[in-house]
Amino acid sequence: MVNFLLDLAQLFPLKLATVSNPDCATPADSPDDYVAWLNRRIGQEVKRLRLSTGLSAYCLANQCGISDQTFLNVERGTCPNGCLTSVLARISHRFGLQLWELIQRAEHPPDPPNSFG
Repeated sequence: MVNFLLDLAQLFPLKLATVSNPDCATPADSPDDYVAWLNRRIGQEVKRLRLSTGLSAYCLANQCGISDQTFLNVERGTCPNGCLTSVLARISHRFGLQLWELIQRAEHPPDPPNSFG
């Protein structure tokens, strides 16, 4: 999976500065930094999608055919070997997305809804 993400990094090079807060970080020049950032962003997007369904991580993991621990690791961006393509493909399919769409949403999150009306 890391090779897959490194290939993506080469296809879509981003030269943005990293900020001190890793939750708000943008891809840096280092491929390792980019992979870590993308794993966190994918996790945030998967969690956002899950919360929008109102389902638990356990329920969605079951529907995706993966363990709940794997699903939670994806959400946290802490997969030991990165987010495996097959796991992400199963999750994106469950949400009616293609894998590239999940990655695109992770890299460019939608604007949050306006809570002021």
